[in-house]
Amino acid sequence: MPEKWLQPDIGVGSPAAGEAGDSGSDGVFDEDDFMQRNMHDEELGRDVISLYIVSAADSLTFLQEALAAGDAKGVRELAHSLKGASATISAPAMHRMAAELEMAGKDGELGHSGLLLRGLNDEFERLKGVLERRGWHRRHPAPRD
Repeated sequence: MPEKWLQPDIGVGSPAAGEAGDSGSDGVFDEDDFMQRNMHDEELGRDVISLYIVSAADSLTFLQEALAAGDAKGVRELAHSLKGASATISAPAMHRMAAELEMAGKDGELGHSGLLLRGLNDEFERLKGVLERRGWHRRHPAPRD
């Protein structure tokens, strides 16, 4: 495998990931790490983020349903998937919060999961705002009646 494809392990969980390239967004989006992960290909990056926005929104909806049903296994699996996707787009706060929700599902401790999920939804909105301001995502206007 060519050396240029091998990246140092600077995953979302490392302290540097939430700081470098974050421009004061409190660990919302690490643009430098994201660009490295996407080989500095902005078009690829926009495609990845577009897919993430759709899939994360779906995951958050399904998490709400699993939580309402008391489905700890479903919460764990959905949160795990969202955690991985959030790492892929270098969103350390989303990654961390999804990991907390995953652990709650794993432990069968869903009592405080509603609060975790509300926080995750708030962070998702925050992330979309940061991505929009940085030109990575455009919100589609609501259809007019």
